[in-house]
Amino acid sequence: MKVLIISPYFFEPHRWMISAYKTALALSKNTQVIVVTTGRPYKEKMNKNLMIYRLHDFFLPDPVNFSFVPFLGWQLYSIIKKEKPDCFLINKHMFYTSLAIFWLKLLGKKVIVQTDTFPGIIWFPRNPLVNFIMKLYARTIGLWVLLLADKVVLLHQGLVETAKKWKLKYEVIPTGVDFDLLNSAKPDFKIKHLKNELNIIYAGRLESIKGYEDYLQVAQRMLKKYIHINFYVAGNTIDKEEIVKKYQSKRLIFLGHREDIYSVLKRMDIFVLPSYSEGLPNALMESMALGLACVSSGVGGVKYLIKDDVNGLTFSPGDQEKMETQLEKLIKNKYLINQFGRRAKKLIFKNYNLDLGAKKLKKLLLAYNKK
Repeated sequence: MKVLIISPYFFEPHRWMISAYKTALALSKNTQVIVVTTGRPYKEKMNKNLMIYRLHDFFLPDPVNFSFVPFLGWQLYSIIKKEKPDCFLINKHMFYTSLAIFWLKLLGKKVIVQTDTFPGIIWFPRNPLVNFIMKLYARTIGLWVLLLADKVVLLHQGLVETAKKWKLKYEVIPTGVDFDLLNSAKPDFKIKHLKNELNIIYAGRLESIKGYEDYLQVAQRMLKKYIHINFYVAGNTIDKEEIVKKYQSKRLIFLGHREDIYSVLKRMDIFVLPSYSEGLPNALMESMALGLACVSSGVGGVKYLIKDDVNGLTFSPGDQEKMETQLEKLIKNKYLINQFGRRAKKLIFKNYNLDLGAKKLKKLLLAYNKK
């Protein structure tokens, strides 16, 4: 079986779609996978079973974060003709690349759409104009993409209510953590961690929807009160030089884009996710799997990962005061850090195994390949 995955982005320093990246890597362990995405170079073989085709696109940066691919249908047809895939998976339904479903259906293909949220319905950008356009898109083209899908794979249970409301043919198959990669990663000892210090990190894209400036502002205030804590930011800083200049200090450190994120997280104690909207956040799952105490805004799939005051702490998006209070609760109680970390790790290992999710997805793809 050969699977073709269509994703708006894949894994580049300035933009990535981790759910597509993880799905492709997991499936490619025992299945041939072709990924059609955007960016450069045009063609790249990542491993013996995984080929990436990157199509030239025009990218509108934050707060839009949307790209357009000229001649998408024709380019896709050429790749299909060459690679002859058996199954088709579209990652996300609100990006330009999801329009590929119209060409695929014209070709008589069975198509599965995978999503971690419903933008414009339960996930909202912070820019009012972008928000308006997204709401309109969600109820027209976005909905059409979902209704055309032979099956919609939901990445967490919180999407079921909306799927039922729209009468979608759906199945819940979470992504998760690659425990082999996680366990084999070696800590990055270039990141200092003295015995009596605590390391706190935000890892993710430096985009407005992620609320990273809320984290930075809280960090600046807390550094004045506590001399034994260090704050880190892992994420691409290209075009963010002013942000780095404004906030960076000896104890507030920007690490840039890191492909060895497990190695980085293994030197941390606390992970912070200040997003205004989320799907099923991968960085949060990875941090929980490593036993970090996690403090997150209670949005999207976070509600199914963190139970407040049981295996982590939550706050309302944009509430810097509450974020600071929750961090102080952990800073003043190392036992709580360890307790939350243990419980978080147990949850992820029990329910969010990437390989098991890939097996379920492969089974679903095979079923539709036979129809």
